[in-house]
Amino acid sequence: MSPARTGSRLGLLTRRVNWTAGGAVASLALVLAAGLVSPVAGAAQSVDGRVSVSSGPGGGDDKCRNGSDRGGKDNCKGPMGPTGPTGATGPAGPAGSTGPAGPAGPAGPAGPAGPAGPAGPTVNVGASIFAAESQTIPPNAETQITFSGAAYDTDTMFDSTNSTLEVNTAGRYLLKGRILWNFTANNEGQRQLRISVNGSVVAFDGQDTADAPVGMGTSQDVSTIVRLNVGDAISLRAFQTTGGVATSAWLFTGETNVAPQLQAEWLAP
Repeated sequence: MSPARTGSRLGLLTRRVNWTAGGAVASLALVLAAGLVSPVAGAAQSVDGRVSVSSGPGGGDDKCRNGSDRGGKDNCKGPMGPTGPTGATGPAGPAGSTGPAGPAGPAGPAGPAGPAGPAGPTVNVGASIFAAESQTIPPNAETQITFSGAAYDTDTMFDSTNSTLEVNTAGRYLLKGRILWNFTANNEGQRQLRISVNGSVVAFDGQDTADAPVGMGTSQDVSTIVRLNVGDAISLRAFQTTGGVATSAWLFTGETNVAPQLQAEWLAP
């Protein structure tokens, strides 16, 4: 009876590895003999029987055959080429929305005053007419005041036949009339003075007659500003309701005819 031998598992594994490696080398030698692999190197590695083979250029040592990234390093990356030409400009994008208007800036300083223009033409148009005697004003009847002369008349306006001022220059006029009343008091009476143009009233003033004038009488004035045309006729008219006859008294101060009086002064075109 032969004694039992206790074999080493490691020894068996070693023999198997050697056998496997030897077989691999033998197989590789056959391949080399057939001329299928470049005769650079052949090796059998690892204890599990796998074989690793490498070769020269064009063979198994081509670093880029199975990928260029090895261990975070690109072994096949060449140098960077030159920058290519710039491409054409693309189309403009859509315009953005307009923002809100900002606050207005402060006003700038005033510029210097320009030169004065030439003086306009001087226009001297006007007339003032008066009466040289008193005139009776009956009750409840409009009475036109009669004039006998002109204190001045720069535009030949006085029409002595009709006791009116006739317009020869169109424009805006200041019209003014005045008389001096003598009448009997009447608590319910009234006296009126009117300026008419072509027979239509354009200015009116009314006063009561409750108190009788003392001495020189009571003055009454009326005035207005109106636009007149060439040919318009201006007259002064009186009216009273005292129940008796009144008088438009003539008053002359020694230098000026105060009443009755009718004036027209041109103001503007």
